[in-house]
Amino acid sequence: MSKKKGSLLARFFAWTSNQLLEPRLRHAEWVRSELRQSLSEILTLVKNQPAISLSTLEGAMAIALADGEFEDEEWELYSSFMRQLQLSDEQLQGLTTNGVIDLVVIKATLSAIGDRTCREAISSCYCLFAAADGETGGQEQVVLTELLEALGYAGMAAELPRLANRFRRREGLRASLRGRLGEACKRWSLPRRVSNTW
Repeated sequence: MSKKKGSLLARFFAWTSNQLLEPRLRHAEWVRSELRQSLSEILTLVKNQPAISLSTLEGAMAIALADGEFEDEEWELYSSFMRQLQLSDEQLQGLTTNGVIDLVVIKATLSAIGDRTCREAISSCYCLFAAADGETGGQEQVVLTELLEALGYAGMAAELPRLANRFRRREGLRASLRGRLGEACKRWSLPRRVSNTW
């Protein structure tokens, strides 16, 4: 098959994927906007406090990495958060997405925060991050519980099921099939997939 024909097929599958996945993309954007709003509250509170800013970010990363998945949307939020915090190069080098995060240091920094409003906002934000995928439990909840205890808001963990339910994407059979077909089209839109298939 010619390159031009493969390119046309790839564009067709990309367009079809976008059309089919539009409801899921809208839902994902809504979730991101909720998380951004929560993060912006924290940014206001921890401005000019680099140690707290860094620990807050690392705590959120620890929650996201706990389930073993760090999705593009999550990375987009964290990179945006990092830019807004204006962390030094040394602080940025300390950040990692390979799963090696020192919870002991993070918890020590978070427990030393004197401002109750700041601790509560961070706790609330962590709960939103843990619930953003619409699921509760597992290693994410274990990490969340440890961080909430360090912040003095362990009771907020009780809100997790309600928050997860709020963020859970609801799809009937038809929407689910539409989403699966959209995901398949998305894979088929990749140039190597199209050229190897045809």
